[in-house]
Amino acid sequence: MYGRRFAVQSLGLFTVTNTGTITCSTQAILLSDGGFVDNSRLITGEQGVGIGGVAGTVDNAGTISSYDPAVALTAGGTVSNAGTGSISVTGTYAAVSISGGAGTVTNAGTLSGYFGVQFVGTYDNTLIDTGTIIGRSGTAVAFGSGDDCCSSVRRPASPSRA
Repeated sequence: MYGRRFAVQSLGLFTVTNTGTITCSTQAILLSDGGFVDNSRLITGEQGVGIGGVAGTVDNAGTISSYDPAVALTAGGTVSNAGTGSISVTGTYAAVSISGGAGTVTNAGTLSGYFGVQFVGTYDNTLIDTGTIIGRSGTAVAFGSGDDCCSSVRRPASPSRA
């Protein structure tokens, strides 16, 4: 699916299930009144996924890439990035940006951007990481001023075999 301004746009609560390719010259997916995005393949555009109005949910097992924020939730919400998932930004933005409400990010894959994850505001946010978060700015995760919680679990190295 290709769009010039938006590949997918909704002004009401909406669900997008992507098992192919969604690409756009500006914003690939814009859900203005909340919604759910389930991606198992490719979403790309100058901006990736934007959900506002009410809290949104993004479940990613594929690739979401953009120049601007790859995933921006402007009313809070949840982002889950599976072990096969990659969410990345080439510009000076966060791969995942959550503002306007509390957010939860669960990462088992790779998040990469100027910031890997950015929480904005005084909300109580949660980050659970068993994957890789890369911040080219030198900051992988930027928390807001709320009562934030973070847990990072690293897999133990495999024992060597003699």
